[in-house]
Amino acid sequence: LPCSRPSIPRCTACAAACACRPTSPPAWPLLPAASTLPPLIVMLGASRAMLPEAAIDLGCGVGLTTMALLHRGVRTTATDYEPEALRYVMENAARNGLPTPEVRCLDWREPPDDLVAPLVVGADLLYEKRNAEALAALPPTILARGGRAVLADPKRPWRHHFAEALA
Repeated sequence: LPCSRPSIPRCTACAAACACRPTSPPAWPLLPAASTLPPLIVMLGASRAMLPEAAIDLGCGVGLTTMALLHRGVRTTATDYEPEALRYVMENAARNGLPTPEVRCLDWREPPDDLVAPLVVGADLLYEKRNAEALAALPPTILARGGRAVLADPKRPWRHHFAEALA
């Protein structure tokens, strides 16, 4: 189906799956770990040397962590599997007077070669068992040499699968 939403850069798979949806904000809850990363980013950003120039926000949702990164001057690529989330991230940045983030639809099992940054962040990403292995394999492919990944999780049952996949 053609989509009348604003154009959002996204992968071929997402464009093929795109369908018009309501334009009202999503009724997505703020997941438990989503509120843990932004205060950390703001605190680290007080010393500009603690944050790199660029970051990738995995599973950005409506973009709370992306907003904190942008607020601290970090060029941020907001990623999500759902194209609709990316639209709301752009709207939230505009409403908050922040720079427009790059937005990318991302399937963790097939990351593009050109998606690389020195910081990768994500919160509450292990809400499904199938995410554990894909998420564990992702940081080495998208982290710049010497980079860091910071992932927050509210002790979901799948965290053990994630830890095993990292080993």
